[in-house]
Amino acid sequence: MTEKPAAITPNDRIPDACGVDRGGRVIGALIHKDAYDRDSPRASVLIVGDLSGRTPGDVVTGAIANVAQQTREDIPTTPAVSAIPSPYGDGSDSPPSAPYPPAGGFFDHESDPVARYLWRWVGHLAPDLVVELRAGDTTERRATDRGTAERFAAADSGIERDSLLGALGRGVGDAPGPIPGLRITAPPEELKAEVGRLLSVAGESDLNPSGARRNLTARRSRSPADVVRTLIGVYGYTLDPVVYTQGVSISGRLIAWEMGITQDDPTGNIRRIAEPLLAGPGPFLESGPDGAALAGLTWACDLTRITGQEQARTLFLAAADQFEDAGDSVPPPPADDDFRVEDMFFVATVLGQAYRLTGNSRYSLLLDRYMRSCLESGVQRPDGLFDHCLGSRFAWGRGNGFAALGYAEALTYLPPDSPVRTDLADAHRTHLKSMIDYAAPLGKQRQLTDFPGSYEELSATCMLGIALARGVRLGWLDGPFQPGLKRCWSAASESIDDDGGLVDVCAGTGPQFSVREYLDRPAVSGLDDRGGAMAMWFALEMAKLDSAAV
Repeated sequence: MTEKPAAITPNDRIPDACGVDRGGRVIGALIHKDAYDRDSPRASVLIVGDLSGRTPGDVVTGAIANVAQQTREDIPTTPAVSAIPSPYGDGSDSPPSAPYPPAGGFFDHESDPVARYLWRWVGHLAPDLVVELRAGDTTERRATDRGTAERFAAADSGIERDSLLGALGRGVGDAPGPIPGLRITAPPEELKAEVGRLLSVAGESDLNPSGARRNLTARRSRSPADVVRTLIGVYGYTLDPVVYTQGVSISGRLIAWEMGITQDDPTGNIRRIAEPLLAGPGPFLESGPDGAALAGLTWACDLTRITGQEQARTLFLAAADQFEDAGDSVPPPPADDDFRVEDMFFVATVLGQAYRLTGNSRYSLLLDRYMRSCLESGVQRPDGLFDHCLGSRFAWGRGNGFAALGYAEALTYLPPDSPVRTDLADAHRTHLKSMIDYAAPLGKQRQLTDFPGSYEELSATCMLGIALARGVRLGWLDGPFQPGLKRCWSAASESIDDDGGLVDVCAGTGPQFSVREYLDRPAVSGLDDRGGAMAMWFALEMAKLDSAAV
């Protein structure tokens, strides 16, 4: 017979945060160290405090203290227990008024962001069972389905269909799949015994993996090439407007064909998409393109390399020539003089590829000078993270992704004798380690990299992943970075569905001036060019890494 549950040790659970309420309170969570291991034989159980807002959080905390199982290698059925003891704090926050799944706004919702954070966070965790604890006058157990009801001696009715448990049980909306639920109501002094009984039953019976867990396991089991083919089905077919979010995907289509991942020649279609630009860059240049637009022509360098087309070469070099040497310690216009992190990618990818294409030292020297100025600007913090720019001292998630990718692009294309190369590589490694250390337990980057509870954001995760995979493959990153890369890929692949839909990509964001403004930037789920482009490049880098290992 299975041994009695042992007290959980601090090493078994990881302190985390699953959201931020409207008043700025971080919603605490404790994550079992095996909770995100989709291949673990252990069932994953999430215990959530009263979602009606009527049970004080300390009652729930007391009920779950010292009764969650300790991880035991000799008891493989011991559940991995995680908890959100107090979703709505001390009761000062309004309990959820809108139905689940949440709609009409997301993390920036004016009255109930907590419901949005809970919905997404539980979907990321994908436990096999969600248990809500409530204090009441009598003991009552209710389940979302008959199987869960029979296992835990509960009624299989009475949970509202539009509650968190009800919606998760049905797997509706953008949930990754159904997750069974159980609601336990009991007098406060009996809740601890109820939790102990629950976990004992869960440990002695074989909980089946939830539909959400099975679906996310299937997503992360796809090869990088499979993910590339999925993304190419929907991204990279337009260049209106000319911007990096479009151009990177078109580049991805060309690289995938060059690698043999896809068989259909995309060059004819791409020439048709870009016909006005290839006919002559004059009108495009007359519009005064910024860095984002110039980086939107990265595909032209790929098209030149693959086909030798002179029009594409002329177009790309005309873009590179837009960057002007403004002297030491000043970014080359049209890059912003405030050292915005976006420009680190835009400048490095255009000037770096122009140097690789031509061998003209004008491009490498200008890039070398720019990267030196970035190192000296003070926009990188002592802990390695980057502020959005000198005028906005916040560690925006995708901003740190831009910096990681920009430094990786520069190291890819700068010549071996570049005087800035050693210092750049050192700063890059410090930055990547910090990003990995700040990542959420699943492996995703946050909307604000160093702000626990801010939402887990896909584009920053993919950009970090590109930098890691590139650095490992080309040799400026060593073995200690590989676990971070593995987590990054697993987290990103789980956020890409089989139709190319994505989970939580931050909308376009200029420098903001408060934490709240960054927290309230919209998170796009479904199809998104920004996230799709970076996800495609990440999958391609992983495919290249796989090929290099053969």
